Amino acid sequence: MELRRCGSLEKSFFVSEGIAGGITVDEYWRKQLVSIPGREGYRHRRNFLSALARLLSRLHRRKIYHNDFKDANIVVN
Repeated sequence: MELRRCGSLEKSFFVSEGIAGGITVDEYWRKQLVSIPGREGYRHRRNFLSALARLLSRLHRRKIYHNDFKDANIVVN
C-alpha cells in the first residue's frame, strides 16, 4: 500500500498473511545451514544463496523493489 500526497510517495508498506512454519533467512542460515559440516554444508549453503540470488533477480526484473531488503525481512518456508 502507498500513501501519496500531490503525486509524491510519502509512505509505503506491505501486508501479508503469516506463513506457518516460516523463518527468516538469517535464522535459517544460523539454525540449519551453518551446522552442516564439510562439502555437504558448502553445497547446501551455495545452493541456498544461488536460489536467493535468482529470487532477487526475478523480483528486480519485474521492477519489484524494497528499500529494506535484508535477510531478516525474507521468510523461508
